[in-house]
Amino acid sequence: MHDKSLGIAVVMNWVVNLGIAIGTPYLVSAVGDDKVGYIFMVLGVITLLGTLFISIFMKETRNKTP
Repeated sequence: MHDKSLGIAVVMNWVVNLGIAIGTPYLVSAVGDDKVGYIFMVLGVITLLGTLFISIFMKETRNKTP
């Protein structure tokens, strides 16, 4: 089961990376070049929330120090 879960996680990582790589130019053209920083700030906040979720709720990282 562990190998299947790891495979799913790797595929999802690449799918999300592809989505960000394809979507970012469209977002930049939609908001304008002067507000590009906001796009990356939102992506950074999403990354931070994901990191907190993983460190708190996932069995492998729960109650571990960095």
